[in-house]
Amino acid sequence: MSGRHASRSRTGCATCRTRKVKCDETHPTCIRCINAQMQCEWFQKSPRKAARSKPASTALRGLGLPRTYQPLRPRNIGPGVHLTFLPLPNYRLLSSSEREYFAFFPHTSMVRWLGKPWQWASLHYVYSHIAPHSSVVTKMILAISATELEGIRHMERLRSDQRASHDQWPGEAGTAHYQRALRDFQLILSKSQGSLSPQEVDEISTAFFLMVTYEYMFGQDSAAVEVHIQGIYTFLRAHDLVPKLGEPRQCARLPVLTQQLLLFVMYANLTICKYGHLRQLWEEAGHESSFVSTMDELFYNSRALQHAIWPFEYPTEASLDDISVFRPLELTNECKKLKYKLLRMPQKIQVKSEGDLLHCLEQDLHGIGKRYQDLITLSQRPHSDLRNRQLQTIYFAVAEYHATTIFYCYRRSLLGCMRPPSVSSHDAETVLSMPNNQEKPATSEKEVEVALSHAADLHRVSVGYGEQLPDPSTSTTNKSLLRKIDWRLLPIMMISYMLQFLDKQSLSQSAIMGIVEDLGLNGNEYSWSGSIFYFSYLVFSYPASMLMVRLPIAKFLATTLVLWGVVLACHAATQDFTGLMVTRFFLGLTEAAISPGFSLITGMWYTRSEQPFRHGVWFAGNSIATAFGGLVAYGVAHIVGSIPAWKWLFIIYGLITVVWSIVFVVFMPDSPLSARFLSQPERTEAEERVKVNQTTIKHDKIEWHQVWEALTDYKIYILFLFQLANNIPNGGLTMFSSLVVKGFGFSTLQVYLLSIPTGAVHAAFALGSTYLAGRFPNIRCMLLAGCTTIALVGSILVYACESTGLRLFGLYLFVAYAAGIPMTLSMVSSNVAGFTKKATVSAMMFIAYCAGNIIGPFLFFAREAPVYKSGFIAMMVCLGVATVLILALGLCWRLENSRRDQVYGPAALVPTNRPKELGQGTSGTTEDLTDVQNTAFRYVF
Repeated sequence: MSGRHASRSRTGCATCRTRKVKCDETHPTCIRCINAQMQCEWFQKSPRKAARSKPASTALRGLGLPRTYQPLRPRNIGPGVHLTFLPLPNYRLLSSSEREYFAFFPHTSMVRWLGKPWQWASLHYVYSHIAPHSSVVTKMILAISATELEGIRHMERLRSDQRASHDQWPGEAGTAHYQRALRDFQLILSKSQGSLSPQEVDEISTAFFLMVTYEYMFGQDSAAVEVHIQGIYTFLRAHDLVPKLGEPRQCARLPVLTQQLLLFVMYANLTICKYGHLRQLWEEAGHESSFVSTMDELFYNSRALQHAIWPFEYPTEASLDDISVFRPLELTNECKKLKYKLLRMPQKIQVKSEGDLLHCLEQDLHGIGKRYQDLITLSQRPHSDLRNRQLQTIYFAVAEYHATTIFYCYRRSLLGCMRPPSVSSHDAETVLSMPNNQEKPATSEKEVEVALSHAADLHRVSVGYGEQLPDPSTSTTNKSLLRKIDWRLLPIMMISYMLQFLDKQSLSQSAIMGIVEDLGLNGNEYSWSGSIFYFSYLVFSYPASMLMVRLPIAKFLATTLVLWGVVLACHAATQDFTGLMVTRFFLGLTEAAISPGFSLITGMWYTRSEQPFRHGVWFAGNSIATAFGGLVAYGVAHIVGSIPAWKWLFIIYGLITVVWSIVFVVFMPDSPLSARFLSQPERTEAEERVKVNQTTIKHDKIEWHQVWEALTDYKIYILFLFQLANNIPNGGLTMFSSLVVKGFGFSTLQVYLLSIPTGAVHAAFALGSTYLAGRFPNIRCMLLAGCTTIALVGSILVYACESTGLRLFGLYLFVAYAAGIPMTLSMVSSNVAGFTKKATVSAMMFIAYCAGNIIGPFLFFAREAPVYKSGFIAMMVCLGVATVLILALGLCWRLENSRRDQVYGPAALVPTNRPKELGQGTSGTTEDLTDVQNTAFRYVF
């Protein structure tokens, strides 16, 4: 018995089982396949559980480690493959094996899949015109060719030698070329800033396309394909080349070769999409509705590619051939667009309009079938010349149409499922012609985790701009999550910080309400009452930081809010200098945790590029406090009664703080993993999105080696000295601003009103500098130097001018120094890794903050009132020193980054050591490495 009447084998080769014939199960090639002259392929057993759970061993796991190669068709290295073609001017630079790989490229399945005769194919232009001048393109050609050629040779060895290993991977050479191409590509992208020539855009687009193709053909999963696709979209957006919706010619700014390659990339994007995990990266660029129209324009523009690159050489016969295959290719494009619309459908039909949309898509599918019925009918007829290009293109297009039909049926019947099976043209081709049902090697969950964790690294390779260009967090989903986090956290932190500054500012406001006279303060006692606050602030800052490592941050901070509100209200009960000193000491003690706590919260919830602006937003509470406090003090100053106005001021501020602590404990989460305002998937995403910081999330174990590292890092001490020099003016201005303005000749009530513009100027500098720091790469130190310079100019005006208007203007400019406080906190969050080290450095910064605020008031001598010449001279010196220090720190960070690049290689290509599970007692899943230990860490300056 033979053929379909033979008993079917359940353990035979995949080829015989697909043909439904009996297999004699002879390894490695069965007799029936030899007689039929077909490739004998076997199902591969899934690896044992132990093998599946084996963790990835290299950082390239995230690049999509190649799977076992299986040729799409039976192939032999025979007369049709000539390995002596010498195409490149720099051909002699290649080794003998590389020459062989390069010469094989015109015969790869990738070139055959695109269908165009080699002489006039766009890849021929890439091969002969771009590769000679681009090391990246050359190495990607070698990677693709080497992997496929060695795969064919491996299959030949299996046929001829039964002892040959089935498990040996023949693609090491291709993987090596791929690694080299990635390293070269990172260097090219890092230099591709500013305007680019069309040739440079073509080169980079070609490299992206070849990398997408390599991962698509040989990658283990789609993670790296998605990252490369995101890379090319981000590259186009960075250079303002993304087609814009509404323009008559959306793609006119793109070279025609780039347009065709981008079309192929968009096709690949649709092929790897799965419902429930739609990585529709074009939408992440902010062009949701332009995807279909852009695909159309790219399709029609790319029809003129050959005439553009060979304007005189392109023959008429080739043009007629293009015309003959136009409708099949148009059918393919229509199917791709319909698949995109199907992928945009929701998970479940919940409203009638969504059901109507599904009905419209069904009508579109039927419309496509009617318009191209002639091609569908032609594909069903038997044909003898299957090598005819027109017929091959028709078969491919009709297979795509059937694949879209199958995909529509899945989407319609499985709308309630999270991820229905994705059907591509390859799947339809398998069903309609020659099935290849061999199982794909199983991928362990650990390998998937490692691949996903390295996707962010590969993305940085792709875009070449570090943290400043959008990463996966710029998707629509992550933007929505980021907005939700912002609206929950930032208002709470900003109001809390406003109350803290109101409480500190209350002493300065009460100074002109009569507290100095009522308590009998003389000499430096008023300065001591301001400085004692920062002594306790200084003493308790580090213990507070350590307690926040051990305790839930939000609940701990809420407790301190209650305590400082009570202490502040107790100021009204003081009768002398001693009572004031005691209450001020305990006020500093209870407020010591708020600033380092907010800095830690910002680092836990936001990426490094997002942190500067968020620091500025909650620190803008100081600005609001300056303006709002002036209005409150103006109103309180009008209170007439047995209780002095300054006592009412402390009572009102204290009650407001206690009430606010209730709001704080109810709405502020302790960490992303315990945030009740987020769903469980959003909590996981909130945790995962900050892993690109190369730092860590909350860790509940004190690592003492990180404490020692923080205390011995010279860069930390430079930042410490800058913080000290920058906050000496802060201490002086906070305590004496009201007295200085009153010395200009204004009344008490006028002083309160004139303090309101100070808050506006303060907010402008704080928010403006932090926004620019997050918007542009590596300008933070320059911004800080600019702010301290402006403050220096303001102090000179106050010191040297006689005009009241100019002195008041100088005092407004003087507050520019305040932008350095949130920027310093942001630098700690961005440039210090390791939770314990970050907590330690945060405490050191606030020690410097306290020390500066302690010193500042003592530089304003009571005998020099109301001019305070010595005080402003000291301010000028401090601001000049701060400017020099911050520029030196920026230079140190830049040099350290360069040193690490030379020693370890570019950051995105260095293993990050992140995917390591923490021991028991941790609350995160990220390895707690410091910035010194993590060789992939790069400083932001």
